[in-house]
Amino acid sequence: MVVSDNQAPVISDCLLDIVSEVAPGTCGNVVSWMEPTVTDNCSGSSVVQVIGQPSGTFSPAGVTTVSYIATDAEGLSSSCTFTVTIEDNEAAVISNCPADISLEAGTDCSDVHTWIFPDAADNCTAATFSQTAGLPSGSSFPLGTTVNAFTAIDDSGNETSCSFFVTVVDSTSLQIDMCPANIIADVDASGCGTTITWD
Repeated sequence: MVVSDNQAPVISDCLLDIVSEVAPGTCGNVVSWMEPTVTDNCSGSSVVQVIGQPSGTFSPAGVTTVSYIATDAEGLSSSCTFTVTIEDNEAAVISNCPADISLEAGTDCSDVHTWIFPDAADNCTAATFSQTAGLPSGSSFPLGTTVNAFTAIDDSGNETSCSFFVTVVDSTSLQIDMCPANIIADVDASGCGTTITWD
């Protein structure tokens, strides 16, 4: 009589999906878990990982599928699958944001200011970086305060911003040109005063 083994091995302790965050300054994280175990009605079964990052290694940002397959001596198998999700919650870093500046107004009540455009760097992707308020470098800024703002957004939607103020002041006193000289005149025939004109 031939006895056949038709019972597939059973994988135990298969994990639920794992969610973690990126390690600071990186685009992923090291994630560890207890690997599944296998039981079978006959000896000679084993379990191996066939898809995804091994436990205790660096997993990139995003979703990684991890699968294990258990096989017994008869070639019967069963599998278990879960996901490792690494969320990128780290915003881009803006450097070289200009400092606030105060300028003296020119004859047209404005002044030109030029600055170096700030930089943006992200832990995962090249952030979309743009000026969202104010005037471009090299513009003629009007009297008063202008807010120049910049925003960086990465592929995960994380947003960061920086801003500086350009203040144009007018500290020049008013000047009166061609003020007439002192005038001395005689009274008219009435003896009570006289008419005086000047330009």
